[in-house]
Amino acid sequence: MNYKLTKKQAKELVESKLSHVFGVTPDEAAYEHFYKAVSLIVRDMMIQGRKDFYERYKKSFEGISEIEMQPYMANSKPNHWLSAIILDKTSKIKPIDIIEALENENIESRPIWKPMHMQPFFKDYDFITLEKEKSIAQDIFERGACLPSDTKITDEEQKKVIKIIKKLFI
Repeated sequence: MNYKLTKKQAKELVESKLSHVFGVTPDEAAYEHFYKAVSLIVRDMMIQGRKDFYERYKKSFEGISEIEMQPYMANSKPNHWLSAIILDKTSKIKPIDIIEALENENIESRPIWKPMHMQPFFKDYDFITLEKEKSIAQDIFERGACLPSDTKITDEEQKKVIKIIKKLFI
């Protein structure tokens, strides 16, 4: 999915729509205004594309009790920038197993971002957590992985990712 729109394309789109609908020729300020509006539409299309990726992953992994897609609250509207999975605490498969299996097929994935309190720069700073064993952030980091979810990935490429991950759990 390529949602990039050049200024020239936006200008032509705006000009054709404005002259057709309103019978006017827009000035530069109007081009800028409508270019921004078109950009927002493209952004929404990209978010929808990422949501579709997330939903395909979620549906594909429904039968694997050890995998949970990154949850979000029902009353929220995430942008699905990342499609992340969290593995069950009892899973014999670890995020690194998934990352390596994908890497063996030349597919890039990565761990969930390392929490700041675990990074070397912050080792000498206080960290407060309510958890006794480890923080929630550390737990998510240790059990999570980010799956490929770029808007340029085709459906076939995503199916390949799903197949590789499912194979680990069979």
